[in-house]
Amino acid sequence: MKAVVCPFCEIVSDHPHETQAGCIEALQAEIIRTRQVLEHVTEPLRPPKITVEEDSSPV
Repeated sequence: MKAVVCPFCEIVSDHPHETQAGCIEALQAEIIRTRQVLEHVTEPLRPPKITVEEDSSPV
């Protein structure tokens, strides 16, 4: 399959969409796909809390 970016909706498919309805269908499918991906994304790990002790020696 040769991937082509539709010049109208910028969704990757095997051919450019010939109608506005084709672009709308592709956009709706992309929204569904993105939501499915986001359902499986976990929260990023928080960086460890690092404390820096102040140096009390005179400069």
